[in-house]
Amino acid sequence: LLDLQKKVRSDVNAEYWLHKKCAHPEKQLFDWGMMRIRYPFTMYGIGDGFSMDTDDIHRKKRFTERISKLEEEEKNQAETRKRRFFTEILNAAREYQVQTSATYKRRKQRNDGVQAWHVRARQRINRLEKSRLQVLKAGDQEAYMRMVEESKNERLTMLLDKTNELLEGIGKAVQRQKDAEHVSRPEGSEDSESDESPEESPSDDDADTHGSANTSKFNAAGRRLDSTVHSIEEKVTEQPSALVGGELRPYQLEGLQWMLSLFNNNLNGILADEMGLGKTIQTIALIAYLLEKKEVTGPHLIVAPKAVLPNWSNEFKTWAPSIGTILYDGRPDERKSLRETNFGGQFNVLLTHYDLILKDKKFLKKVHWHYLIVDEGHRLKNHECALARTLVSGYLIRRRLLLTGTPIQNSLQELWSLLNFILPNIFNSSGNFEEWFNAPFACDVSINDEEELLIIHRLHQVLRPFLLRRKKDEVEKYLPSKTQVILKCDFSAWQKAYYEQVASKGKVALGSGTQTKGCGKPIDAA
Repeated sequence: LLDLQKKVRSDVNAEYWLHKKCAHPEKQLFDWGMMRIRYPFTMYGIGDGFSMDTDDIHRKKRFTERISKLEEEEKNQAETRKRRFFTEILNAAREYQVQTSATYKRRKQRNDGVQAWHVRARQRINRLEKSRLQVLKAGDQEAYMRMVEESKNERLTMLLDKTNELLEGIGKAVQRQKDAEHVSRPEGSEDSESDESPEESPSDDDADTHGSANTSKFNAAGRRLDSTVHSIEEKVTEQPSALVGGELRPYQLEGLQWMLSLFNNNLNGILADEMGLGKTIQTIALIAYLLEKKEVTGPHLIVAPKAVLPNWSNEFKTWAPSIGTILYDGRPDERKSLRETNFGGQFNVLLTHYDLILKDKKFLKKVHWHYLIVDEGHRLKNHECALARTLVSGYLIRRRLLLTGTPIQNSLQELWSLLNFILPNIFNSSGNFEEWFNAPFACDVSINDEEELLIIHRLHQVLRPFLLRRKKDEVEKYLPSKTQVILKCDFSAWQKAYYEQVASKGKVALGSGTQTKGCGKPIDAA
C-alpha cells in the first residue's frame, strides 16, 4: 500500500501544481508548454511519469497545430498559385485578344486599303473605258489610238495590230488585182488626192509629224486602202440626161459617184443604203451614166425577188424609158418567146428573179453580162448556196453590185460570203478572215462593249472602200417632210346594212345559215 499511496499522492500534487501554475499562462514569463522535463522532478512529490505524459500531450498538440498550420499554409499557397495561374491565363487571354484585335484591325486596314486601291484603279479603268468608248462612238480615230497606247491594253493593241495587217493585206491584194487587169484611166476623169501613192500622201506625213508612230500606222493603213481602192475618181456634178423621171438628191449623186469610182477602178461593191433612200434609182442612174458617158451599153443582169420585179420595171419606165429593159419572167413558152425575140438583138437590162437564174442557166449563161446587180444581196450570205455557186461559176460577168439594207450579218462567215462574192480574188479565204477577227479573243470569249464596238469599227474599216451605207437620219436634210393624208372610205352596201341593223335594233338579224363572227369578215364589219 505504501507504493500505491505514494503514486496517488504524487498524481494529486502534480495535478494541483500544474493547475495552479498553468491556470494563467499569459501571466507567466516562460512557457511551461515548451519545457521538457528530462530528469525526475521530485519537488512536491511530482513524479517523472506525469511530466512525460504532459509533455507528450503538448508535443502532439503542437505537432498537430504545426501540421494544421502547414496544411493551411500549403492550401493557401495552392489557392494563391491557382489564383495567380488563372489570373495569368486571363491576362494572357486578354493580351492575346488585344493583340488579335490589333492584328485584325491592321489586317482590315491593309485589306481595306488594297480594296480601295483596286476600286480606285477599277474606277479609273472604267473612266478610261467610258472615255475611249465615247471617243470611239464619235469616230475620232486619232484620239482613240492615243488613248489605247496610253492604257497599254494588250487585247486592244493586238486587235488594232490585226486590223492593220488585214488592211495592209487587202490593199496589196487590191493593187495586185488592178495591176493584173491593167486598169487604164478614163479620158476626162478628174484625179483627186487619192491618186497619189500611199507613201507620198500628205495626210500620212501630217500624221507622222503630229502623232505617234503607232497611231499614224493604224490610221495610215486605212487611208492607204481607201487610196488604193479609189485611186481613180471621177466627179459627178449632175445626173445623166437620160434620167427624166425626176432629180436626184445630193446623197444619191454621191452614191452614183461612189459606184462610178468602183467601176473606174475595176472593182465591185455593196450599196447598202437604208430602205427608202432610193437604191433602185441610184442603180438606174449608174446604168444611164455608163450608157451616156462611158458608152457601156451592157447588157446588164438585174436579179431581184419576184415580188419586186414589177417595181423595177416601172422605175425604169419612169426614170429612164430610153434604156432597153426586158422583164424576163412568166411561163416557159413566154420566156422562150422573149429569148427568141430579144436575145438576138440589142437590149440594155434584163430583169429576172432568183429561181430563173437556176432554171434558165443554160440560156442566160450564153450572154456576156457587163454588170450583175443583185437586189436583196444578203440572200448570198451562204457562199455554198445554189444561187451563189451558180452566179459565180455559171455566168460570164465583168462587174458585180449588191443592193441590200442589212449588210452587216450576224457572223463573220456570212459577211465573208458577201465580200467573197463581190471580190473573190481578194477575200478568198474564210479561215484567214475569221482568224484576223477572232485571234485577240481566242482564250477569252467574253468581250465588253468597247471591244464589241471596236470589232464593228474594224469591220467598217475593212468594208468602207467596198460598201456605202447611209441612214435616214444622216440624209434627213435632203428628204422631204412627212405629209399625212387621211382618206375616209364610205361603207359598202353590205357594211351599211350591217351597221343600220346594229344601230336601229341593237342586234343583228341572223338567218338560218351558219353563224360566224362579223369581225372576221371585212365585207361585213365596219
